[in-house]
Amino acid sequence: MSYEVLESKLTYEGKIVKVTVDKLQMPDGKAAYRETVIRGKNAAAALAVDAEGKIIFVRQYRHAFKEMLLEIPAGVLEEGEEPSEGIKRELAEETGNLAGNMEFI
Repeated sequence: MSYEVLESKLTYEGKIVKVTVDKLQMPDGKAAYRETVIRGKNAAAALAVDAEGKIIFVRQYRHAFKEMLLEIPAGVLEEGEEPSEGIKRELAEETGNLAGNMEFI
């Protein structure tokens, strides 16, 4: 299956994200447009489970939805920070919990 990018246009570039609109050739030969939001920095997220087997969520306001959402702990990595260290930091900052055993999935 082939999805060839026929053209790409940068429509917005800010401090945190940039947005492109790409014209693709789909496998059936038809053209389609796709918007893509690209973040400039890497991030990490964790599906944190406590000792009782309960998943730990954080409640955060997300303006696109104009309401508070439940999310798994996540955040942008600091310069040179390893993902495993970044998610330990984010988990502590966002939930007050300290990471124990960690498994990459």
